[in-house]
Amino acid sequence: MGRHYQELAVNKQYGKTLAPWQHAYLKKNIRYQFIWDIETTGFNAKRDFIVCWHGIWRDIVTGKTEKVGDHISKKDIKLSVHKHKNFNFDFRILQSLSDNLRCVDQAVGHYSTKFDMPFFRTRCIVAKQPELIPDYGELVQGDTWRMCRNSMRLYRNSLDVAAYTLLGESEKTKVDSTFWMTIWFEKHENWNASMAYIDDHCVKDVDMTYRLLQTMEKFNSVSRTYV
Repeated sequence: MGRHYQELAVNKQYGKTLAPWQHAYLKKNIRYQFIWDIETTGFNAKRDFIVCWHGIWRDIVTGKTEKVGDHISKKDIKLSVHKHKNFNFDFRILQSLSDNLRCVDQAVGHYSTKFDMPFFRTRCIVAKQPELIPDYGELVQGDTWRMCRNSMRLYRNSLDVAAYTLLGESEKTKVDSTFWMTIWFEKHENWNASMAYIDDHCVKDVDMTYRLLQTMEKFNSVSRTYV
């Protein structure tokens, strides 16, 4: 679309007058967006794994959103340990995350270009599923952390500080390592409670990232950084 983009024609196509920020996305061929986050057992993608992922599907034109997500199950752990003889507990949810990334034009997270996407790619390779990684040029990335760094003046560009400063509140919950460590042991009496806590933590991070995106996208350029 880019070079020959005509706003009046696009407005007519969709039967309504779109806002400048909507046109900015469409000029870059971005209509469907995925605001996402992952939770992991640590920072070493060789040793650690993805516990859960959550995201919000967003239609730039209609404004409609849908929440999606997935987490490892006790069955996933049993299959890895007893059948496959490895610790790739996230083998299945890597597939569901890949499916969601490949259904959109742009994926947006907070620090996702530095952590979430590289961790996901590394896990796919370690778990011997490299085909799950989107090909170069198949998907573009946006990052609210980069928006904060480039267009805001915060004392830190963390999600917690950005939400507190720009949204007036932060829903960030404490990262209690006990919950994350418990996930390694599917027979632990607190496994379900720990997973529920981590899921909730991830969902809140996605919600804050989405609200930050809505706050800053109107005065930031649309990222076309390829995955």
